[in-house]
Amino acid sequence: MARARPMILVQRFWRLPSTRRRLLMEAGIALLQMAWRVRCWRFSRLAATLGLPVPPPAAVSGDAALQAPGPDSQAVAMAQDVRWAIAAASRVLRPRPTCLMQAAAAQRLLARRALASQLCFGVQSTAASTSAGATQPGHALQAHAWLHCSGLTVTGEQEAAHFRPIVVYHLTPEARRQ
Repeated sequence: MARARPMILVQRFWRLPSTRRRLLMEAGIALLQMAWRVRCWRFSRLAATLGLPVPPPAAVSGDAALQAPGPDSQAVAMAQDVRWAIAAASRVLRPRPTCLMQAAAAQRLLARRALASQLCFGVQSTAASTSAGATQPGHALQAHAWLHCSGLTVTGEQEAAHFRPIVVYHLTPEARRQ
């Protein structure tokens, strides 16, 4: 049965419309590129490709800066397609891409389609508390990255609610230099 899984995946892939197959392959390549960049580049070099850093309070209102009068239905549909492709490609890649890899790869796909996006970095403290409510010295800091586009959370949606944004990278198609 272990050999049936790859064959089933190949059959599912070929049943997809050609536009979906192309998007899925593009997502897989983007995820592999981002995995290499995250593992091999310094963060300062990676951050330079993610867009203009914006303080989180400016981004608290969500994608208001990205969607002037209102989200375009074509932009939302494309963001949903990219969300699907990144999720599908992430399920089959090993080791599984991290939230940062997924968000950066999705951002790249959206920029190629002339869509602006916001890549958010957030933190969460998992401090152990005492009976008096004070935190003990040994606490861990967890981080998460997620991506917004056209009023939609493209990657990292489930976990994003538990994290406080500390920096947001705003990437417009005009500013893309990759």
